[in-house]
Amino acid sequence: MDIRKRIVNQLKKEFENNPNVFAFWLEGSDAIGKNDEYSDLDPWLDVADGKEEEIFNKVEIALKNIASLDISFEVEHPDKKIRQKYYHLKGTSKYLLIDLCIQSHSRKFKFIKGHKYEVPQVIFDKNNVIRFLTIENENLKMQNQQRLHYLENRFGQTARVKKYIKRGKFLEALIYYHEWALKPLVELLRIKYTPLISNYYLVKISDDLPKEALKKVEDLYRVSSISEIEKKLPNAQHLFEATMEEVKAKIKS
Repeated sequence: MDIRKRIVNQLKKEFENNPNVFAFWLEGSDAIGKNDEYSDLDPWLDVADGKEEEIFNKVEIALKNIASLDISFEVEHPDKKIRQKYYHLKGTSKYLLIDLCIQSHSRKFKFIKGHKYEVPQVIFDKNNVIRFLTIENENLKMQNQQRLHYLENRFGQTARVKKYIKRGKFLEALIYYHEWALKPLVELLRIKYTPLISNYYLVKISDDLPKEALKKVEDLYRVSSISEIEKKLPNAQHLFEATMEEVKAKIKS
């Protein structure tokens, strides 16, 4: 049996009849049907509040029934009702990390209909945990319009980049070029092309931007010297201003 299926089946067997686990689903490449030999595995469990640690322990026991763990590492998730751990089974592909998230049952979350990437592949759902929300176009326009003012002011501070160019400090110029020029530009391009996921920054961007726009962004990121940053900053500004004009016109229409 394929190792991915074996892991999923093992977790399903462990938790389908556990009264403290209400739902189990996959996100990421498995859910959108694009997994390959480099893909990790993104299982999610919805768990009764206060039982999260107990379920993590049971997860590790279940995984060890397949193989020993050579990675078991918890990272802090920005959502306080989510705990996240990375696992790796010894002897499996180095790319097959198990990125397991446990959400407390009291977390009230809905998937967004039409979202390109946050799609659940439901393994089981015993308590109507997995629900969907529709975002109206007008609300989305309003949200993105509010971001335009922020992005204009952010990009408007590219003097921060220029001062380090003039000081001859490459690393400082590079990080400011990324933060004050490229990052707001990328978000603006996402508002234009993928408004539902405008906060995704560079994640999946090669799949999301049209080829011509992607080529321009890739070129702006290819810098290895102060002179290249100085040369490409005006190109970034031109693309930002042209895109901003298009986005504003589209939102008003």
